[in-house]
Amino acid sequence: MVMFNPEIIKKSGPYDAEEGCLSLLGGPRKCKRYQTIKVQWQTAEFQTRIKTFSGFSAQIIQHEVDHCDGSNEYIWWKCALCKNEWKSRIADRTRGRGCPACGSVSRKESRRKTLIKKRKVNSGEI
Repeated sequence: MVMFNPEIIKKSGPYDAEEGCLSLLGGPRKCKRYQTIKVQWQTAEFQTRIKTFSGFSAQIIQHEVDHCDGSNEYIWWKCALCKNEWKSRIADRTRGRGCPACGSVSRKESRRKTLIKKRKVNSGEI
């Protein structure tokens, strides 16, 4: 199925999920998904379609729609010192920023920054 300009117009049955993505480093991430969604999109012939999806199909569509609006560009961080967890946009992470709760920069956080930088170097972004 090909969807152009997909938009989730209704969602119900929220649940917490963990998803991985080949386009981002760092392994599976926590995210909120919905058991049932109603999606509006356009076909290649510019016809508007609306359909309800549920279960795993709904989760996949939500994941792909997140790519369209940039929502998958987030990474979960966990402070090694105070165990605080937080989510931030990968683009917002700058050198020297640490845990919002205690301010520490853990080894785990520094490692993820290094992996992200390596990915950008290998892809030619830097």
